[in-house]
Amino acid sequence: MWSRFRVWLVLPLFLLMGGCSISAPVHSITRIEGKILTFDGIAVGYLDRTGTIDMQSADGVNCTGEFRYTGTRTGIGSLTCSNGEKAKIQFTALGAASGYGYGTSSSGYPIAFTFGLSEEHGKQYLKLSDEFAASQPKKRIDTDKGGSGSGFAISKSIFITNAHVVDGCSTVKVGHSSHGAFDGEVIARDKVNDLAAVKVTAWPGIVLLWEDRPIVKIGERVATFGYPYGGAIASAGSLSTGDINALAGLGDDSRFLQISVPVQPGNSGGPLVNLRGHLVGIVTSKLNALKIASLTGDVPQNVNFGLKTGPLELFLSTHGIPKSTANGNEELKMTRIGEILSNSTAKITCEP
Repeated sequence: MWSRFRVWLVLPLFLLMGGCSISAPVHSITRIEGKILTFDGIAVGYLDRTGTIDMQSADGVNCTGEFRYTGTRTGIGSLTCSNGEKAKIQFTALGAASGYGYGTSSSGYPIAFTFGLSEEHGKQYLKLSDEFAASQPKKRIDTDKGGSGSGFAISKSIFITNAHVVDGCSTVKVGHSSHGAFDGEVIARDKVNDLAAVKVTAWPGIVLLWEDRPIVKIGERVATFGYPYGGAIASAGSLSTGDINALAGLGDDSRFLQISVPVQPGNSGGPLVNLRGHLVGIVTSKLNALKIASLTGDVPQNVNFGLKTGPLELFLSTHGIPKSTANGNEELKMTRIGEILSNSTAKITCEP
């Protein structure tokens, strides 16, 4: 639990030479259980008006998070720290690279911060001292449960998604703008490979197919479909395309593919298909660009990962879940692939 929690972020921003992002060193101060901790790190904002934050205290507490603009000058974000604390934040921009914000930690303590402002200028926005001094926190706000991701049909009754998408849910909903909403039941999960199977009564949409022995090559074009930010960008879902960059993930983990397909929060659990419209993987994660930047001094672009179909097939076999296979080498137009994906992929909503 945190007590007397306060965060102060000062973000002097500078444009990365030749890049498509704005990088910001982060300096913060917080009071945890009466102890003052300082944080240093980096924040990166992208041209799509999203960004990431990564900062670490001198005694090893690491906090990472993401933010996005929801209006011309306003936005929201979240933080997760290695000591178990989480926080929701909202901010207002005063200029192109400056502003202030507030939030609440998962223990109920208020947060105030500024970015791109001098210490003197930022003082007027850090006015939560009375609340920081409170002997007891506000009612705990649970930021673990609730949320959404993506999933895809492998039969008329089974959807596949990531295990973390349905973790801690009392109920699961499978929703599609054209095919309707369905109650889902988690019938199997694999936390090691981050997989889960969700059962519905009857899916009227398309079922995704995959080849018996899919051959995946570096440079191959792939596509995914999902509901980034819970469908806030496009309520009917979004198509994203890219290439396979490597046949292994971090640390040469052979379970994964490295892809250049853009991945945003909410894309988790979405299908990854080749130009034949057949499944070659499941979108699982994105590289922590901030940690790489802190180590190398450079921000990687579009380095994301998908779990290969091998671990997924083993997961299905273990739980007695059939899959649908296909033959044929005909490549499809991307418009047709978009139709297939949009009619086989649904929004998975976790309700606490």
